[in-house]
Amino acid sequence: MTKLVREVSDLANEVIEEQWGVTHFEALQIAVKIQHNRVLEEAFMVGLPVPSAFEAIVMQLGASTGTSIKDALYRLKED
Repeated sequence: MTKLVREVSDLANEVIEEQWGVTHFEALQIAVKIQHNRVLEEAFMVGLPVPSAFEAIVMQLGASTGTSIKDALYRLKED
């Protein structure tokens, strides 16, 4: 948890140093949003040279039933 707090603090300081004319509170809000987006990127494996977590699950579903990824997605929607 300390790492996440330190990261928010560092990001807020960077925002303040850029002299965008934001308050300390606004800098903290921006920093939290940046960190939130990073956490989601890591959780969903977005931006990596491998399929995202959702894509990997769908591909596995399609491969396990011998159907296409499209069919697996439609099946998920129907369930």
